[in-house]
Amino acid sequence: MEKLLELKNLTVSFNHNGQKIKAIHQLSLAVEKGEILGLVGESGSGKSVTARSILGLLKGSSKTMISGNIFLNGNDLLGKNSGQEGNLRSREMAMIFQDPMDSLNPVFTVGYQIAEVFMVQKKMAKKQALAKSIEILKMVEIPSPEWTARQYPHQLSGGMCQRVMIAMALAKNPELLIADEPTTALDVTIQAQILQLLYEFHEKTGAAILFITHDLGIVAQFCHSVAIMLQGEIIEKGKVNSLFMNPLHPYTRGLLDSIPIPGQKKRLTPMIQDLEMGTPLKGCKFFNRCPQKMGRCEWETPRFSEPIPHHFVRCFIHGT
Repeated sequence: MEKLLELKNLTVSFNHNGQKIKAIHQLSLAVEKGEILGLVGESGSGKSVTARSILGLLKGSSKTMISGNIFLNGNDLLGKNSGQEGNLRSREMAMIFQDPMDSLNPVFTVGYQIAEVFMVQKKMAKKQALAKSIEILKMVEIPSPEWTARQYPHQLSGGMCQRVMIAMALAKNPELLIADEPTTALDVTIQAQILQLLYEFHEKTGAAILFITHDLGIVAQFCHSVAIMLQGEIIEKGKVNSLFMNPLHPYTRGLLDSIPIPGQKKRLTPMIQDLEMGTPLKGCKFFNRCPQKMGRCEWETPRFSEPIPHHFVRCFIHGT
């Protein structure tokens, strides 16, 4: 299949009290057209930083350094000037943020915020754009869309605000939708409804979705492929069925084994011991917690190998 988004050796560093901290280290990842790719990892693994780098939300700060390549439909976004880059991103990508209350503007009604997409990108008149925003709210199954369009974000529930964020994405009709833990803090019923809306959007438009989550259950039911992230690196990637049935990396097995089962106590050793600020491990990022570690794991960084067709892993047990 044709690649829609491709990251090559993406590195993102932050200047923290005079120290250069690498949040993302030479990350390479591709999302194919029409694919739903789940990006999974513990909190602090770099998932949201990756998403914000793709959207260009980390540029412009003297404390942030970004290198590598971000290709969107073959165009290197980091190689474009700011105007060209902004046009490509705004036209072909949209993002649903983890907390819609922090992303929606509190001083404008939700209807106006959706209408703004049409006014800016489609050059619609305000009245026409507001009417279009009500149509979009109907598409995401918001009850009383005319009333809802006149409300401010604080007057709506978290689930309703998340639907508004999805409506804004629908309004852009993007080729790539980045969903950064869009179901966090929602009850299971609303969570299922949000996932259904996203899947219907994918089915109707053929858009690719980069779905960022720590919930492996959602990945199993929603995604085509999955990439496992650990401390700014992709350590395993494959089709969902292959990876869930035959996890190759010890970290992936640890994540799957830590899923709660009634009557059993399981947990993955916390990540905090792996990394002290400014002193990352030189070899495998899972060395301190790995039950199968070898001496070379501490000093050598394993490369991606493909022990199973279309199933990649960064581990000395399965390759070099």
